[in-house]
Amino acid sequence: MVKWHNNELAQFASELTLAWEAYGRELKPKTAATMADFLQKKGVQASEAIAAIEAITNVKDTPPTAVDILHAITGDPKNFGKRAWETVLEAIGRIGLRKNVRFKDPITNATLKALVGEWAGLQKHNNPKDLVWLGKDFERAYNDFVVRGKVPHVDYLAGLDELENARSGYLEDIKKRFPEMFTVHEIGPACPVRALAIEQPKAIEHNRPKQLAEATQKALEGRTL
Repeated sequence: MVKWHNNELAQFASELTLAWEAYGRELKPKTAATMADFLQKKGVQASEAIAAIEAITNVKDTPPTAVDILHAITGDPKNFGKRAWETVLEAIGRIGLRKNVRFKDPITNATLKALVGEWAGLQKHNNPKDLVWLGKDFERAYNDFVVRGKVPHVDYLAGLDELENARSGYLEDIKKRFPEMFTVHEIGPACPVRALAIEQPKAIEHNRPKQLAEATQKALEGRTL
């Protein structure tokens, strides 16, 4: 949540009042305050909200609401999952599945973790038809996280290089000798959801090499993209 200054609240209310008057509607101060509170809780800056009011005034058939303003800034949440999946597909083509990845959007990380475990797990969907169906599941799961407004923390998603070496039992030694093999590649864009809550693990995190070793057998099934 962000906190607007009093002068920002006043400017927002003034701009919003003018916008409503353009539709022949009166805006009550309490309504303006409620809308400002909603937008602050969503992590919207006052300058963004004011610019959005100007952009959508006279474009819609009704006076701008708080949701209209939010969507003008972030886009329609119904499209978030689709856009995120397009980013995943682009990353598969550009990076492949051997490297470790971390998306700048934590919802993408959490969704992939829930559906395929690790980045390498995508190899089990190594044909266009499977990717289409996985994409539909991804969009549904992603949008569920959007509605919840919080996601579990995911440090990164392991690629085939890490999983294959985890199976050998010598992952930590190999990481020390060849650290460049295990670089985590950051992939954008950032999360479209404002004020997203990240749930940290409640218990002490299990040993990741052991987790990877246990996940390897399933993740390595199928062909490599």
